[in-house]
Amino acid sequence: MSAEKNTIGFVIRFFTDGIAENKGEVLPKHMWDCGIVRAEANSLHGIEGTSGIPFNGLHEIPEVITKLRKQHNLVIHVQRRIIGKGDDPERSDAAKRAWGTIRKNRAEAEAKKNVVPAREASAIIGASTEGSNPPVSDRPESLA
Repeated sequence: MSAEKNTIGFVIRFFTDGIAENKGEVLPKHMWDCGIVRAEANSLHGIEGTSGIPFNGLHEIPEVITKLRKQHNLVIHVQRRIIGKGDDPERSDAAKRAWGTIRKNRAEAEAKKNVVPAREASAIIGASTEGSNPPVSDRPESLA
């Protein structure tokens, strides 16, 4: 099957003019954060090529794609299987083992830390700075 049968495409084009020092020149690999998104023509899906919709920042691209999708009456089907998400029963054994290892490593790292409870830390700091912080027991109950 050709790509035209399997895909519906959107083209995102970024503007590159006006960046180079000299008028009419282009600074390679540099672009503005604005441009145009257009739907690719696809006769199988009944999509005609469009001139596109402009965007003025990267954050606007999803909104522009949604506008184009609605303009062409395109329906999105959300995948049911999301790899590595929660306790999905369809997750592979490899993914389950990987998440188990991550949890185990995090637990071991926490256990190895020399964590001092806040009360003890403030008492240590108070003792080492000689009077700049009163001992925990001398603080008002609201702060202790």
